Amino acid sequence: MSERKIDYLIIGGGMAGCNVAYNLIKNGKTICMIDDHNPHSASNIAAGIYNPLLPRHHKIAYNAEKIYPMIAAYYKELEAYLGEKILFEQSIHYVIESNTELNDWGALAYHSHLSHWIEVQDAKMPSVFKAPFGFLKIKHSGWVDAKKLIGLFKEKLNKQEALRNEVFDYAALEISENEISYKNIKAKNIIFCDGCNIINNTFNGNIQLKPAKGEILIIKTEMAIDFIAQQGVFMVPLGENLYKVGSTFSWDELDEKPTEGGKKEILKKLNNFFRGDFEIVDHYAGVRPSSGDRRPILGKIKPHENVFIFNGLGSKGVALAPYYSTLLVNNLLNGEVIEREVNAERLTK
Repeated sequence: MSERKIDYLIIGGGMAGCNVAYNLIKNGKTICMIDDHNPHSASNIAAGIYNPLLPRHHKIAYNAEKIYPMIAAYYKELEAYLGEKILFEQSIHYVIESNTELNDWGALAYHSHLSHWIEVQDAKMPSVFKAPFGFLKIKHSGWVDAKKLIGLFKEKLNKQEALRNEVFDYAALEISENEISYKNIKAKNIIFCDGCNIINNTFNGNIQLKPAKGEILIIKTEMAIDFIAQQGVFMVPLGENLYKVGSTFSWDELDEKPTEGGKKEILKKLNNFFRGDFEIVDHYAGVRPSSGDRRPILGKIKPHENVFIFNGLGSKGVALAPYYSTLLVNNLLNGEVIEREVNAERLTK
């Protein structure tokens, strides 16, 4: 096999890896992605929701003012590149549980900066929902078909001979001051976007994750809605009367096996606000690469000058990937500063 020279070697093909690769390609850089295609990876089973509000905490998500305004435009651009629809702009209807909560949200929506993000609706939701107090309409939200995005993007890379479907062999990697060598590939830089595989990565600068297992159900019901319903769990309309429902968070038994306990937890929360008939058509699980402080991890891995990381997106990969992959690439190409809250340097020893 002949030697290949590129600008960036990217390890991992989930939302982190695909978005970094996309930003590098559109800036004229040559890349090669190495990924073993795990159908149960966090990115492949993700609900794909982007939601700027943390309803239980009555506040906006971290850095939302920078992150969320660009999401729809970014994914529309990516849709054009991929040639198929992956973005679904839909409001989230958060079911209000009491009159007190309705009054609290009414005050917050009227008097605070939350008014840009939410509207309190005392109108009735469809009768299959238990929502006597109305709902909170969360704006600037929606979902992305992450599995489809990843599949289409890898198809493009494969046609460009820029994808290797294999388990990355960390023992075959050689890093020198001026070059990255991996088998027959010579690269100027390497970016680790390897999610929970970071535990096998001997070049990760001792960065640790706090992985969280999540489980999802796919249900079928006769109801048809054009919004995402949420209260304890979410209901994402997939079309053809199918809905993605979830999810759970568990820091134990970090595997990709669905559990009866996870299913019961989801169904209990679903039945609290949904009274329609449905059947379960699928149930799956994955492990999210969350960080200990729930912030993304990006930037240089010391002591190397040509080794970088993009990881720790957790359950918000669809929301965080556009902004932070763009930030990382702008740092690599233009020296844009990565703020300390997300900079990998905060975790390296």
